[in-house]
Amino acid sequence: MKKMFVLAIVAGAVALVVPIAAQARPARSTDDSLRVQLQLPVEFGSFDGCPEGVMYGITAGKFVGTGTTCVLADVPFSPCNEGLGFCHDLPTHSVLNLNPRGTIEFDANQHEVITAYDPATGAATFQITWTGTVSSATRKYHKLVGEPVSGGGSTSFDAAGNQTGHLVFVIGDTE
Repeated sequence: MKKMFVLAIVAGAVALVVPIAAQARPARSTDDSLRVQLQLPVEFGSFDGCPEGVMYGITAGKFVGTGTTCVLADVPFSPCNEGLGFCHDLPTHSVLNLNPRGTIEFDANQHEVITAYDPATGAATFQITWTGTVSSATRKYHKLVGEPVSGGGSTSFDAAGNQTGHLVFVIGDTE
């Protein structure tokens, strides 16, 4: 009888604690969405199948990996009504590899705006935004195919070419 009473108390306590603990958990991204932070600096150059692009490290929550973005057409800056008045839109293809969880590929427009420039040193700051769609994904990320890609941020290059900033890909509906 004493054993049953103790079990009832423990079961009652667990019934109270479990819902409270579930409510206290921070919101996590679902299989249908993902936020991916680029680790700066990026490495400019060419790589397999891409004559001009960038390579970079990425983090998505506690997972790390690598990414590449290939510039599909070299589009010069032209006058615009944003930042310092010079923008360009680059068609890009990106591959994010978060193995063993999977890979994500997407095509996006990379809109770049010059927001600061020092002609004496060459230091510059750019505002970047992405709009696109996931074209393929593997393993854990297979549900992201067809989902929108957005995001962006700001990045700066000092007189020595050192890069700083904060750039994030937002994949899928993160609401």
